[in-house]
Amino acid sequence: TVIFIFSFLLIGVIVYYQLQISASKQKGLQIHANIQQINKLYKELNLAELSLIQIANNAEEFHKTEALDHLNQSGVILNDIVYFSFYSDETRNHLKSMRQWIVTNRLPLLEAIRSKDPDKTDFINFLNSTEGLPKMNVFEDELQVIAIGQNGMLTRQVEAVNKIVTNLMIYGVITCLVFFILFIILVFQLNNFIIKKTF
Repeated sequence: TVIFIFSFLLIGVIVYYQLQISASKQKGLQIHANIQQINKLYKELNLAELSLIQIANNAEEFHKTEALDHLNQSGVILNDIVYFSFYSDETRNHLKSMRQWIVTNRLPLLEAIRSKDPDKTDFINFLNSTEGLPKMNVFEDELQVIAIGQNGMLTRQVEAVNKIVTNLMIYGVITCLVFFILFIILVFQLNNFIIKKTF
């Protein structure tokens, strides 16, 4: 009876820890996906910035298309992050404001990019204003801070999984020892019972 009860408790503990491991790994995968999205967004903003600088320096049409494509892609990624990813409320609200800036300034940027101004004075002034490249640089810096925070969360999640696995191993070893002791006691009891019955 004692062994049966102990076995039942052991199975319960193993199932509990396996569920904890599974949940922790799932959360870790979500955080890892967040980091990938942040890095992808950082890359898109950086490419958009480079294209905008190229537009200011020359009149190549493909730079205009690239700039808008990268800005649009940045908006799509931000939309996915805001609505479908695992972030803190503070980060989510911050990314919402970033997305709003891109949505709000896409049309002024479009007009500036398509401007017939041969000297690109309006466009260059826009890039040098607080609503131009400086704002995008701020975004990139903020994304790096968010990515560092997410990496910290991922590290803590991995440590949590390792701790759970370690505890499970310790409890497993202790349980084996207890089972072994109970088995030895049971063998001695049976041996004494047989000896008494024999004599």
